[in-house]
Amino acid sequence: MDMDNSTPSGINAFTDVKVIKLTVVPKDIYDISWFIDACEGIGFLQTDDAKLGKVSIFAPLSQLQDMKDLIEGLKSDGLDIMIEDEFYYGRNDNE
Repeated sequence: MDMDNSTPSGINAFTDVKVIKLTVVPKDIYDISWFIDACEGIGFLQTDDAKLGKVSIFAPLSQLQDMKDLIEGLKSDGLDIMIEDEFYYGRNDNE
């Protein structure tokens, strides 16, 4: 990565965002959202389907590893979390 924090593909670690799609136990959505919120600045959770436990987590690339560590920590603590997909927000596969 060069000094302006851009990768050769034009992705910027501070302005570009990754979306992580999860399936969780519906009753855990609030707790997961609270943990993310408590780690100020690493991202936020959007509930896509509360009944099915479908959520999207948005994290800037500069905080992506912290977000993944948080998810793994919650899984280690016994929360049933399945990562369904991960992609760049607002970018298509051709970019």
